[in-house]
Amino acid sequence: MEVHVHKCNLRRYRSAVLFKYGVFLFVLISCNNSELGFKNELLENYTLSTLNDWVVIRSDTLIAKKIYDSNNDMMARIARIAVIEEVDSLNIWVADPLRGYIIEMKNNSINTFNKVVFKNGNGPSEVIRPSAIHKNDKESSEIYVLDSEQGCLIIVDREGTESERRCSSNIPTSMMSVNIKVVDNYLYLNTLQDPSFTILELGKDLSMRKGISPRIVPIGYQPITHNHTVFDLDNKSLVFSYRGLPFLFNRKIDEIEGDAVNLIPDLDLSDYNVSLEPKNEKINVGVNNVIRDVFLVDEKVYLSLYTTLYVLDFRTKSYKKVDFINSNYDEIKFHMMYASSNNIYLVDQFHNMIYKISKNAI
Repeated sequence: MEVHVHKCNLRRYRSAVLFKYGVFLFVLISCNNSELGFKNELLENYTLSTLNDWVVIRSDTLIAKKIYDSNNDMMARIARIAVIEEVDSLNIWVADPLRGYIIEMKNNSINTFNKVVFKNGNGPSEVIRPSAIHKNDKESSEIYVLDSEQGCLIIVDREGTESERRCSSNIPTSMMSVNIKVVDNYLYLNTLQDPSFTILELGKDLSMRKGISPRIVPIGYQPITHNHTVFDLDNKSLVFSYRGLPFLFNRKIDEIEGDAVNLIPDLDLSDYNVSLEPKNEKINVGVNNVIRDVFLVDEKVYLSLYTTLYVLDFRTKSYKKVDFINSNYDEIKFHMMYASSNNIYLVDQFHNMIYKISKNAI
């Protein structure tokens, strides 16, 4: 990753997305003198393919069952669905960062509120702005909750009883929803705060160990949302994407080389060009979310590209493509997806609805 800043009018920088010689380049070029301003060679260590090179083994439209609708809910009263975690085969935890609490719901029928697991506050088993929930594995009873407002990682049991709370300046405080994963006692999370990386590996004490994915837009400039990253990993593999781009990266966590796939090969990459502007508190410049969520389940990648689910298998270079409709046969326009070992959950954040479909049906 190279960063060069020149004495020129940064307000007139433009971003160019170029593909040449197997290397994907983000280049911000000055309109005044064409000098290089910022260069990020994202793909130089990856073997690139496109979906045109892969085998389609299924393309289908399936019905997903609605399990939560805030319009018909008198118990949970969720203001915003930011995070879902399946804590066992019958129950999910849902984080609401606006009201500052986490509730438990059954996942097999509509509006089956169980209980409030975390209330709003800064005491034990309380949160102010819950932004992530992660159950470590099927056998473990440990569940990790991230409170971005307090900058803390909270460890609780299945009943929500707090056993430990670790706080650090490395916890992102500006994001409503954060991806976290705990593997071998290391915490992995995405962030917009680090000057060089968008995914971090933190030690047990939450100290910085290393960065995973390079930052695209430097601190102090917009669109900062080009740095929004989604990821998942297990003991074998790491998969991640920049939300504003149609690329999925796959590699071993301790290696720099891997595979990458372009999910929209027929679209001109110049369509992703945006203006680079100095950060302005009054004017926010953003990019559209192309890839919204990425999950690694049973060695397959479950990825939402806009409102379509792709299930990709890097081992066989094959994939499934699934769109979703509700019981009235209307398209489900979801904004967030969660994949567990059992089910796929789709969240319509505009209407505060949650849909579910069994992973076996995909």
